[in-house]
Amino acid sequence: MTTTPEDEELHRIEAQGWRQGCVLPVACHAEVAQRPELDTRLGPDDACIVVSQTCDLVHHDARQEPYAELLLPQPLTGPTDSRLRNRRNPRRLHFELSVRGRLVGYEAWAWRRCRLRRAILAHYQPDPERRLPDERGLRMIQEWLAGRYQRAALPSALQRRLKPVQDKLRKLAAKLTDASILFIALSSQNELSDEEAYRLSVILALPAEEYARQARLRAMEQLHMELMGLFAQCAGIDLDEAESKVESEENISLAALRYLLRWEELDYVSYQDRATHQPPYPGMG
Repeated sequence: MTTTPEDEELHRIEAQGWRQGCVLPVACHAEVAQRPELDTRLGPDDACIVVSQTCDLVHHDARQEPYAELLLPQPLTGPTDSRLRNRRNPRRLHFELSVRGRLVGYEAWAWRRCRLRRAILAHYQPDPERRLPDERGLRMIQEWLAGRYQRAALPSALQRRLKPVQDKLRKLAAKLTDASILFIALSSQNELSDEEAYRLSVILALPAEEYARQARLRAMEQLHMELMGLFAQCAGIDLDEAESKVESEENISLAALRYLLRWEELDYVSYQDRATHQPPYPGMG
């Protein structure tokens, strides 16, 4: 059987060990910098993380999968911000890379991405000094990127009813750093008239290891009660207290995920207090 140049290229990509989550070596940055969609400078400490699925990187037909997609995070000048970790913000993400065996904080912006010709990977190996520390880190990036397109669009009528307590909700949400996701369930996602009430339940999801810690669980239950108290102050919103709770991620079923909405409105999207949090790079605010 005749081996084509495309077959050889695919073999080299596999042999070099490219998979989703790998970091490009600094030597490959010059290739990335030539991409027309990259409108910011690429520094030597910046990371180029492959976010294309592994099966797409080694797809047999380069005409169908000609590119590798890259996320381009930049190193933080200080510690990570808990309000930007764990997918809490759909536009920005703080996480760690292992850099020469030491965890270093990075910041990714959802728009700071580009494509690279897949064939280029055949000529490089993944960076041996920088990598995601574990599978959980990769999964978090996957879910963060996917959430850009999956997050719920809540009715404007509901958001107007929440406006009187919006600032208090955001301040309280800033304390929910141990929670992984805040879910809500709505009786209707339509724009209801002023005479109709939205029935709302609130589920605060915790990682299983946090849920198992009794002190942490009690603290989250107290914050959940405070959250419910704020919702109760809003006209046109009826709380379903029986269905509202703090729950372990392990106990949230696939069936529940079909009707639960992840509440991005409380995910610090509009956190803009520059007095206490300056963006680490010029023009990124």
